[in-house]
Amino acid sequence: MKILILSAQSVLGRAVTGELASDHELRLLETEPIEGPPGTQVMIGDPLRAETLPAALAGVDAVIHNGELPLTPPADDAAKLDWYTRGTYDLMAAAAEAGVKRFIYCGTLHLFDTYPEDTYITEYHEPFPPPAGERMWRYLGELTVREFVRDHAITGTS
Repeated sequence: MKILILSAQSVLGRAVTGELASDHELRLLETEPIEGPPGTQVMIGDPLRAETLPAALAGVDAVIHNGELPLTPPADDAAKLDWYTRGTYDLMAAAAEAGVKRFIYCGTLHLFDTYPEDTYITEYHEPFPPPAGERMWRYLGELTVREFVRDHAITGTS
């Protein structure tokens, strides 16, 4: 399977890449030059900007958007919010148009940090993230994925 991994230099990106490199053909997308495992293709560009996406998505079977900001992150909070929401939507739209069938978005379990330990959380539980910052932005990215897959021919997993 050919998999595109975004923000591949993050801790999570390196872990995912390390696990998948031996069994899959990987394409890594990052804002600055990085070195991936042998046999991986590394592309430079903003992972959530439309002009980067057609080449990055060509021939890809699945996308892993690990929810981490790239090495060169957006400058301010408003731009980061835009990156997580509109950027994720644009990425999914480009992926669906390119024929990608699987999209994986890695949110954050830190959303559950504020709940008491005895809280029972199921797949129907709705988190209550703080109203600003990275936890909220990543959660909004998850919601973007959830809403997008309702109307498009692509599966989304958070």
